[in-house]
Amino acid sequence: MAATSTNRSRPMAQRRAKAKGATRKAAAKAKSATTKAKSTTRKATKKTAARAKSATTKATSATRKATKKTAGRAKGATTKATSARKTNKRAGRAKAAARGAASRPSDVIALIKADHVAVNQLFKLYGDLGPGATKRRRQVAERVIKELSVHAAVEEQILYPKVRTDVPDGERLVKEALDEHQSVKKMLAELDKCEPESEAFDELMTRVRGVVRHHVKEEEASDGILAQLRKHTPPAELREMATLTRAAKRSAPTRPHPNAPSTPPGNILLSAAAAIVDRARDTLTGRK
Repeated sequence: MAATSTNRSRPMAQRRAKAKGATRKAAAKAKSATTKAKSTTRKATKKTAARAKSATTKATSATRKATKKTAGRAKGATTKATSARKTNKRAGRAKAAARGAASRPSDVIALIKADHVAVNQLFKLYGDLGPGATKRRRQVAERVIKELSVHAAVEEQILYPKVRTDVPDGERLVKEALDEHQSVKKMLAELDKCEPESEAFDELMTRVRGVVRHHVKEEEASDGILAQLRKHTPPAELREMATLTRAAKRSAPTRPHPNAPSTPPGNILLSAAAAIVDRARDTLTGRK
């Protein structure tokens, strides 16, 4: 019985040993497979990371190139736009200059008439202002004072001496015109000192407007100073007088001087000194 029991236990031990060996082999294989899997995973991860890095690098490079290209195009467009603006600006200036040259009065008579129109527009502007617009009324009145003072000065220096010598009955025409000038100068001097809130301010503007419009009507009449001057003066001389008048305007008094002489040579001598004082006052008071 004992021998039989021993004989039976041996195969069982052998089977157990085989099972353990198989388990060990299986564990070793599993370990090897795991190691291989990890290695494969690492390799795959590295490869994927490398590919991703390469793709990122390519994408970054492409983005930089695209950005540079876009920036270059934008810069080019900006440069073209700037150049176009400059060209348009220069063209605008040239066009404005051409319009100015085309509309510039060709002779002294056209120049004097243009002054008449400008002053009349100021009178209309003043008339459209309400009683509460005291500051604006003062500004318009100052422009009227300046325009009429300059206009009277250049007429007395350039236009009237020519009428005296070249136009029949020129002496009488000039005397009447100077009398009206003197009347306007006195009213302008009062207006220059008057406050726009006072009733006298409107009254003075109304009187100035009436005398000036009468003066303009007489000068531009068919038998007036301007028509007679055109009739008796060559066109070339009238154009030359326009050039002299423009130059005289730049150095003429901008305020009325009723006590100053109105005929040469006294008016020419005193006009220069008065103009310096007037323009200094204009600068100090901010008058345009």
